Amino acid sequence: MVTEERTLDEHLTYEIEPDVQAELAKHPGKWAALTRTKLLAIADTSTAAYEAARALGEDAPILYLVPDSRAGYSYF
Repeated sequence: MVTEERTLDEHLTYEIEPDVQAELAKHPGKWAALTRTKLLAIADTSTAAYEAARALGEDAPILYLVPDSRAGYSYF
């Protein structure tokens, strides 16, 4: 369960590996749980993505709403 939302620090930069970017592009509108180098889960909700990543042993996954052609980027 996601317990809190954190705002993205303006000075913090996340660089997503090109192969992960390519995989994310296949899932517009879905939530992704990832590390800086690895995609852990894709789900319909942030909670489901978070729980799947935790089940894989990741303590603090990055949650990312994959944009569609009409939306911007969101990191939590």
